[in-house]
Amino acid sequence: APTAYHEFRTDPYAGQLGAAVDLGDQGQGLLVWDVPLMPEEFCAQSGAICLRVLAHALLSADELQQWQEMKAPLRRKREWLFGRAAVKEAVRHWVHAATGELPYATEVEVLVEPGGSLRVAGWWSESLVAAPRVSLTHNAASCVAAVAAPDTPVGVDLEAHGRLKDPAAVAQQFAPSEQDWMAGLQGEALHERVLRLWSAKEAAAKCLGQGLQGDPSAFVVVGADEGLCRLDVAHGAVQVGVELVARPNGVLALATMNQWDVEAIE
Repeated sequence: APTAYHEFRTDPYAGQLGAAVDLGDQGQGLLVWDVPLMPEEFCAQSGAICLRVLAHALLSADELQQWQEMKAPLRRKREWLFGRAAVKEAVRHWVHAATGELPYATEVEVLVEPGGSLRVAGWWSESLVAAPRVSLTHNAASCVAAVAAPDTPVGVDLEAHGRLKDPAAVAQQFAPSEQDWMAGLQGEALHERVLRLWSAKEAAAKCLGQGLQGDPSAFVVVGADEGLCRLDVAHGAVQVGVELVARPNGVLALATMNQWDVEAIE
């Protein structure tokens, strides 16, 4: 069994399935938490007993019922569960940093808003500290959650190198004003540029609580630094700042809005 599984199974309070991501000088004010997906073969063995053990240690009663009633392949249930683990562990450590108290994972409830974005709640949000903003993403290897202060909307996206089979076709879905960002590029250079722009759009859409909704051209990259590490994405009159953090096999996008933009939306 993976060490993280054994430690969490035997001590759900002190054990953890993931770890904080070192953002260096980027992502100031954010806590980002990475939970690797345990192998599907391990999760499926013996009637998926290990996955069920994790579910009981991680989920509230309502969440556990939701997971048990989920009509989905084991792969999807595994992603859902480890995604909840990423959000819960990130929030636990955010609450601990703010208050000195460390709630159990089962005491951090993850709820889905009508638009698909996530929010968290629990007894601690009523008596210790206001619930933070959260966002979640995953790829084939990891689930990553980002946590920000209650007044700071946040969006996160994780993309792996090589994920885009036809970057030129993806680029055609972008707004006309964005085509200059990709002019003259081919091969790996084009793939990297399209991946960065796409990831920034995904993170910005999540930050706004709505997702791309099948229309990436509605989220337009209007500015960026020379290395495309800091981008500005506009959606209508609202502008979202996105930072791209290099990962060993991909790129991590972190989007936030300032208080002026939040008040303008509200």
